[in-house]
Amino acid sequence: SLEGVCQSQGEGWILEVFADRQQATLVMNQSLYLNVYSFDYLQISCNTEAQTIIHLWQDQRHLQLIPQISPASAPPAHPYLDAHTLEAMMTHMLSAQWDVQLDDDLF
Repeated sequence: SLEGVCQSQGEGWILEVFADRQQATLVMNQSLYLNVYSFDYLQISCNTEAQTIIHLWQDQRHLQLIPQISPASAPPAHPYLDAHTLEAMMTHMLSAQWDVQLDDDLF
């Protein structure tokens, strides 16, 4: 959403989560290449069905990710990321980013 107004929605696959100051997050052909540096902060919540929802914020932009339960619908060429794997990847990437920031602050 942009300033609270949904601009687009759909289903897709997270193919890569990375941290690179020189690249952008890319959405193409139902595939998401998620750069954690594209966002200011992350919020994790649950909806009424106890599904994990990952909110990524950057200024007035908001990207909401809801991991799907059924790996059977995943195309064979795409690795399936369940909610726990996605949360672990995001935690790992964000902690790595904080480590880099702490190292930069020391020098």
